[in-house]
Amino acid sequence: MIRFEGQMITGTFDEAGKIYTLEQVKHLTTRTVLHKEQLEKICKYLEYRRGEANQILSLNDQILLSLSKEEIAQLIEDLHSVQKFYSERNQL
Repeated sequence: MIRFEGQMITGTFDEAGKIYTLEQVKHLTTRTVLHKEQLEKICKYLEYRRGEANQILSLNDQILLSLSKEEIAQLIEDLHSVQKFYSERNQL
């Protein structure tokens, strides 16, 4: 397991299962398993919406989390860092 602590998210990457378990977003605790394709879709969506003032992120379809323009940029950066784990593991 590889622990990742970014600016906006915290979680662990399971090298054997090739999944990322998201444990915290901003200051809220969650437990969401993300496969490579799901992570890519989230990144694409946020990059498409990057110029907008605010975005609302739903955690576990229950908690709404407001993200500022700066937080969206930080989240995208964190997600790109996590994506590298998938790429690095495919090269081994």
